[in-house]
Amino acid sequence: MSNILVFSENRELLCEMLGKACELASDNQGVVASGWDSDEEYAKFGADKSYIFDKLSESGRVEDVVPCLKEIVSREDASIILIGATKRGKEIAARIAAAKDAVCITDCKEIGREGSTVEVQRMVYGGMALKVEKIERFPLVVTVLPRMFAKKELQKDIRSEAMSIPTDSKINLIERKTSCIQVVDVEAADRVVVVGRGFEKKEDLSMAQELADVIGGVLACTRPIAEDYRWMPEGVYVGLTGKSSKGKLNISLGASGQIHYVAGIVDANVTVAIDANEQAPIWNATDYGIVGDLYSILPELIAEIKKNKI
Repeated sequence: MSNILVFSENRELLCEMLGKACELASDNQGVVASGWDSDEEYAKFGADKSYIFDKLSESGRVEDVVPCLKEIVSREDASIILIGATKRGKEIAARIAAAKDAVCITDCKEIGREGSTVEVQRMVYGGMALKVEKIERFPLVVTVLPRMFAKKELQKDIRSEAMSIPTDSKINLIERKTSCIQVVDVEAADRVVVVGRGFEKKEDLSMAQELADVIGGVLACTRPIAEDYRWMPEGVYVGLTGKSSKGKLNISLGASGQIHYVAGIVDANVTVAIDANEQAPIWNATDYGIVGDLYSILPELIAEIKKNKI
């Protein structure tokens, strides 16, 4: 029987993909989960079978699961392989696709199926357009972006197998270091405040942080703020090559709205911007906006929110 295989080292993303896999599965297909969580967890969100990997050793890497995944693809005759579009997940997907001579579609936003044809939507042109691809050749590897699909509780009976991860003798892990910088999870946040080059100095970001605190959100930035100015960690910049703001509200402060940034906010439910340039491209990508000096507007906005906050 040809099955659908789902993998991610990110538990939330894996559970999101399981619901979509159940939608895609035909009557004679099963949904197979592979990861480090419990089989009960996978069964809750729709898996018919699971492969539970051993805990990674001190020298282990997430990428070491590739031989296991290749074996599972063969065992289960998997025709569709959904892999979470994390940094490691994208590398793993490429390796699986190369090993199995499979079609590989990256950064998927939607997947549908009609008979033997799978239709996939993905971002192109820096996120400014969606491309629809129809695939009729299998196996098919698809990397899925976080928060594209809602988790669905589809409690099933499940069969489970344990699987040991082999050590890659070609690569030796010399040392691990914990980052001393605490990075917020931008993609999991419902409210995100993004700072751009409209801020004149690093100390002024405290105003944006206050706004984020007042609305119960997190502070993020555009790529230049992280990579050029080094005012904030690289792990919190929003854009095509960074994080995506996919929550209920995204507020852009002094961000001109270049195409690479806009690609990171297109999935937010409501977008708001404050910028002094009335010709800035950000106005083509926002629902609401204020044209003006953010240094004058922000204090008034924060005071008004505080006054009316319940």
